[in-house]
Amino acid sequence: MKPGWTTVALGDVAEVVMGQAPPGSSYNSSGEGLGLIAGAGDFKGGQIVPSKFTSAPGKISRVGDIVLSIRASIGAKVVADDKYCLGRGVAGIRATQAIDTRYLWHVMSWVEPDLRSKGRGATFLQVNRKDVAGLLLPLPPLDEQRRIAAILDVAKRVIASMGKSAVAEGAVRDSALRTLISNSTATVALGDQLDFLTSGPRGWGKFTTPDGFPFIRIQNIGRGRIELDGLARVTPPEGAEERRVRVQRDDVLLSITADLGRAGIVRDELIDGYISQHLAILRTRSLDPHFLAAFLESPEGVRQMRGANRGQTKDGLNFDAIRGLRIPVISTEKQSEFRRFCEQVEELRVRRSARQHRARGLFASLQSRAFRGEL
Repeated sequence: MKPGWTTVALGDVAEVVMGQAPPGSSYNSSGEGLGLIAGAGDFKGGQIVPSKFTSAPGKISRVGDIVLSIRASIGAKVVADDKYCLGRGVAGIRATQAIDTRYLWHVMSWVEPDLRSKGRGATFLQVNRKDVAGLLLPLPPLDEQRRIAAILDVAKRVIASMGKSAVAEGAVRDSALRTLISNSTATVALGDQLDFLTSGPRGWGKFTTPDGFPFIRIQNIGRGRIELDGLARVTPPEGAEERRVRVQRDDVLLSITADLGRAGIVRDELIDGYISQHLAILRTRSLDPHFLAAFLESPEGVRQMRGANRGQTKDGLNFDAIRGLRIPVISTEKQSEFRRFCEQVEELRVRRSARQHRARGLFASLQSRAFRGEL
């Protein structure tokens, strides 16, 4: 180890405040008392957004504390911007004078795999105070801590700026769609334009295998595309093949039981894949798939689907509701122009995603060098 550096336990340089569930009778949604951080579900976009409040908080965070998830999403964290009630699913990490807070943030990201490996539990994984406080951290002198933290902060901001580009890409497509449909004066029933409409069969999720066929679920689709990262795979048992629903290139997949308005277009890599029962296949030669997917995801498309929703406790669209959706009449030429535009945006997205992937790899290397004292 570099001269002047030591290895310490997290509990030696920071106070670990384990969360505690407040009395159930003190919960409210009216804002009375302090916001309750029950777990990582209350972390939104790098901020704390509690869904419940409590008038009888037990363990309380301070401004600047690192709030760490210790259940399920072990290692997820956010910095407290106010006082909050720390629930049972989180812990507050409060730096002492021996460690810089920003350095602590970064080094906790680096040792996150070690913390996750300590998780145990039958229903969901969790860690305890001993696991958290016992994490071993490299500790350079304070000036060096601050120098490392400043470098890593800049690198993280660069990566975050790439993420903002993804939001801009979606906004550009939405703007182009609004311009396209603003000149339309007529609509047509979607059912009159469809050549094929079906949904996935029940139960295919239980046939998951590492090397099977692609299995597309709701979480894999959105913004007109289907993400290959995180795609599950299934191998059905003998005799089940006859119930298989095959997807084809340019099929539009639509969420029909949750998150209405998520739609994606099937690419070559997904042909012969399976789909979840919560998705519908829309196949048409009359509408360009890019236009159809974009419209289904638009505010007008979502409004119509919510109005046709047949679910009692959750979203649910049947085939009649899908066929009854009204689609703006757009010329084939204009739809083709929109497709070319979407393909250009997608090409930019792919390039940006590749740059972001490389940047994350470089950051991981930078992080490792930093905490080995090689920066």
